[in-house]
Amino acid sequence: MPEKPFLDEATRPDDILAAYRWIVGRDPGSKAEIDRLARDYPTRAELRAFVLRTKGSLHEHLKSRFGAEKWVLAEVLDGKRMWLNLVDRHVSMGCLVGVWEPDETRFVRATLKPGQTFVDVGANLGWFSLVASECVGPAGRVHAFEPQARIFPYLARTIAENGLLGRILPYEMALSDHWGSGEMAWSPTSANTGRAWLTPVPSPTGSLGVVRVGVLDDIMAGVRVDFLKVDVEGAEGLVLRGARRILKESRPVVMIELLPARLPQISRVPVETIFDLFCDLGYRGFAIGADGLGPPMGTWPQDRSELNLAFLPQ
Repeated sequence: MPEKPFLDEATRPDDILAAYRWIVGRDPGSKAEIDRLARDYPTRAELRAFVLRTKGSLHEHLKSRFGAEKWVLAEVLDGKRMWLNLVDRHVSMGCLVGVWEPDETRFVRATLKPGQTFVDVGANLGWFSLVASECVGPAGRVHAFEPQARIFPYLARTIAENGLLGRILPYEMALSDHWGSGEMAWSPTSANTGRAWLTPVPSPTGSLGVVRVGVLDDIMAGVRVDFLKVDVEGAEGLVLRGARRILKESRPVVMIELLPARLPQISRVPVETIFDLFCDLGYRGFAIGADGLGPPMGTWPQDRSELNLAFLPQ
């Protein structure tokens, strides 16, 4: 007899436990609570629908109560303290329950060594900057770039809260292939405050104002970069053009999130240009997954709308 599809199988206590930890960051209060949920949502498909509704309704409740922001100081990463926005149901919620981008977090921890230099482009609230600061230790440095005026003060407060000013150096600016200024935009309907981008034209809605723009090669002149993380919502091509000397001379490991639909709008290049750039510089690309790095990739997989990749120097 063929096995049932995963979602059609009966709900198990472990499924309910995982759902609770993901939504509210705690275990169910009692066995009776688990039994009730298993009775009310007898299949995994029904439990999943409940989880998605609950997460959405929780976000809507927080948004209706607090508006766009409700900042709290919470413990993350086994003792670190981090400023999080409860109305941000993506990065903040992931950090709060300790599962923000787990595959990429494992890759950073497995790759970065004491005394090295980590550059965090698109640092957001500072999750990867905190992870990297643990890896590089007191002799290493983390350079954290975040242009959003609504986020940067809390990134700086998180760094100070953990006594890491000096080991982590924060920059309130965007990176590109030129110096100057640019406008940041985002979608007002998005629940992800980190999903903001440099826009070449003024945004009629969702403008976050004008920010400083700099060139990484100039800022890091004379500094060896060991690991470069880039998550900038379509401006990856601009950042990499401004970091070409670093890529040639320092040969850092690069972890980058790519969104092919936005690259032509912001960086004025297709995603294939990113692969060509790394190929010309002697790098090979790999998808980052739960089991580590996948097989080498020479082109973008057409069935993916976004992907976190590692480019390693050969």
